[in-house]
Amino acid sequence: MNKAELKTGIDLSPWEVNNPIDRDQYYNCDAVIEAYLKGEKDGLKNEEKVLFNQFTKNVDKSKSNTVILLKAIENYGFKPIMAYIKFESFDIFQALISITEDDFVKDDFLKVYDTAIKLEDEIKEELFSLNFSFIPIGKHTIEESIIHDGYVIRLKKS
Repeated sequence: MNKAELKTGIDLSPWEVNNPIDRDQYYNCDAVIEAYLKGEKDGLKNEEKVLFNQFTKNVDKSKSNTVILLKAIENYGFKPIMAYIKFESFDIFQALISITEDDFVKDDFLKVYDTAIKLEDEIKEELFSLNFSFIPIGKHTIEESIIHDGYVIRLKKS
């Protein structure tokens, strides 16, 4: 049993390696290294494209599902002020919804949390998750602080 068989556990006994008779048919070390580096570079480009496409889809999902929750909040009779989104990675997103202090402290606001948790569970996928948080906005809340916390996408005011 050769080393490859020992490491992989794959039986290679029915196979044999055909060595070229002509030594000029062998690749030199530089050609092998060059081919490896080119393959690695091409592979990274493709991986970056796939990740970027998935990230773009996930941003769109985050925005649309945040809008769905905002509408549900309004249906409960509360008035959300603003929504922000940040990303932890290409597949993990956070949404922060600001609400007036008066609405935030009402007992009925707990229904909003239940709805948010239910929505989070419904939309979770292998390559996407979105978690909702809420922040009461008073006289002294500074939007700049929210941005510094990484919430770089803000819903446009209509």
